[in-house]
Amino acid sequence: MTPPFRYRLSDDEKDALLCEQAALIERQAARITELDALLARPKKTSRNSHTPPSQDRKPGGSGDKKHGERRKPRPSRPGSARPLSEVPDETIKRLATTCPHCAADVSGQRQACRHITAHGVG
Repeated sequence: MTPPFRYRLSDDEKDALLCEQAALIERQAARITELDALLARPKKTSRNSHTPPSQDRKPGGSGDKKHGERRKPRPSRPGSARPLSEVPDETIKRLATTCPHCAADVSGQRQACRHITAHGVG
């Protein structure tokens, strides 16, 4: 079993390594102090920044909503359309000639209806 890296260093190399680590710790401590100062700043509102009042948080509002969470969709409403004929004059079958994704030829392959409307094949 070989000894760990730090045991194979000379005293001068260990001193240099300790100095590097101390400098790194000082830089990280300074950065942590910077970030703590940023967190301590007050939140931006329309009174202390250029944001419009509509972007302010409402008092008493639910603060538990996640950012970007969408509302529930509204229920659909019945539309108005012309009624379809019970007995259509003609039925037209539309078959694909090429794949819309890869443009491969699909004209010779079996194709099935996706749905049937009152006019026939949809």
